Amino acid sequence: MVRLINKRNLGTVLLAGMLAGCATIKKEEIVQQAVPQPTIAVSQPNLETQIQLQPFSSFNPPNAENLISLDQALTKYVVEGLDVDEKEIASKRVIKDYFAFENKIYAVAGQLGYTEEKVKTLTPKEALELTARIVAHEMNYFATSKDFESRQAEEEQRKKLQSIFTKAKTPSGIQLLENIAKKQAEIKAMEETLNLFAGPITYDVGFDSTVAPSELFLQQQPVVCRQYAAIARDIFFVLKQRNPRLVNTYVSEYAHKSHVWNQATTLYQDQGKQGINITFFDSTWYDSTGNMEGYDLAHFDNKLLLTSQVLRFTNAAQPKKEEPVAIKPN
Repeated sequence: MVRLINKRNLGTVLLAGMLAGCATIKKEEIVQQAVPQPTIAVSQPNLETQIQLQPFSSFNPPNAENLISLDQALTKYVVEGLDVDEKEIASKRVIKDYFAFENKIYAVAGQLGYTEEKVKTLTPKEALELTARIVAHEMNYFATSKDFESRQAEEEQRKKLQSIFTKAKTPSGIQLLENIAKKQAEIKAMEETLNLFAGPITYDVGFDSTVAPSELFLQQQPVVCRQYAAIARDIFFVLKQRNPRLVNTYVSEYAHKSHVWNQATTLYQDQGKQGINITFFDSTWYDSTGNMEGYDLAHFDNKLLLTSQVLRFTNAAQPKKEEPVAIKPN
């Protein structure tokens, strides 16, 4: 039940390394720090709810006009993810050094060309895209030195220099560019090999699970998919605090087959019915390949589990029929 209250290819080798590095999802021991949960409406009529799953490429829900409050039965599927019943323990939202975290988020957004005012007026999809870009800009996958956008910028710069050297008929400059490209390819190949080697033991020796995602972000520590997803979740939470268009959109973590990425859920009202649009995006893959799509065969090779999860959510979302109350005669 949803009720209304007035007031939103990277190569196979590297991919295998990522999945190996994400192979174990440990329970996190986190210092308690409360984060606001969705407000629960006190009394509103129950409405029929329509749930739709969409690829991220098609996901473009409406901006929030009113705060739509969640029934308790739906909260866990929206805030924790459709896979909440398969998780060993519910994730805890802990944002340590909140104001430093917020300041850095807006600073990185500025480096990416987003003014503070623009960030405050982004649509839900635009905010999700910015979230993935911020994560990719600041974080590096374990044993990987550069993200997709940095490599793309370097390649564009190399092409410009090559064009200049060609026009100037400077073969020594062209040869130098070729030598640099070869060295970069060698480094990338070594990083891929290191990922394959280090992935299976990453969680045993590489990370302190008590460190909050915000701390990892502020310190720019190397991370794997689990941390990418948690950081993206918390970045979006911070963005929505100053953007009323985002109040009905929630980002959670979703885990399947040794990988963790994000689920985004938007609630809205249309023609007397409640709508829930759900998509998935992957900031880990975006950082490496420039593609943040998270609802595809690469992520859901077998959709039987997802189908059952959606069915549970759908059943929880529909209005409950009230049993008639028998009135005894005096």
